[in-house]
Amino acid sequence: MSTPVLLILVGLAYIVLFGGLSLLRREGLSTRLALESLLHHRTGSGLAALTGWNIHPVLFYSSCT
Repeated sequence: MSTPVLLILVGLAYIVLFGGLSLLRREGLSTRLALESLLHHRTGSGLAALTGWNIHPVLFYSSCT
């Protein structure tokens, strides 16, 4: 699987994981968290696709938090 696709999948997993944690606390999903993380991962994925930037998705995820 290519790096841009993996970055998008990691981003979606991040949103689902932390969104699920907020639902366990009986709070709603933070729209701001979802939008910011989606934008961040989409930008990273776009850069990876355009420039050939090859970074491991787990390292990209750890730089986001």
